[in-house]
Amino acid sequence: MKVAESTISLQLFSRHDDLKQKMVDTGNKLRYNTSTEETCAGYRHDVLWKPGPYKRDPSHVIEICAGGSLPKDFDALSVANRELGAKGILVTVDEADYHKAIRRFENQPDIVVVKAETVDRLHELMMTDLEFLKSIFSE
Repeated sequence: MKVAESTISLQLFSRHDDLKQKMVDTGNKLRYNTSTEETCAGYRHDVLWKPGPYKRDPSHVIEICAGGSLPKDFDALSVANRELGAKGILVTVDEADYHKAIRRFENQPDIVVVKAETVDRLHELMMTDLEFLKSIFSE
């Protein structure tokens, strides 16, 4: 039983790091200055997007929920939104966590809940060779 639990924990940890890197890549592609594991507004956040290199406060705070503490992620995003004016993005791996988060943030338009699969698809599209696409669709 311990081996199975260890394997699941390792898979979720790997998935968490994978999603975190994809959100960093996405932020960079959108020309944000990105950072990971930075403390802001009293919480250590998975990913921050800042609009410029000299901006102290982030414009977006991203939390990845892959088997971690959903209530901590709720609090971190709510505080960042309230105190910093940052938009929040909560990426969920588990379907039940996704539905809990949707209910929790349904009246907070500045906090978006997204499934991990959506981040995967977005990342794949954003990392596509744009020159190749331009060559196909240019007139």
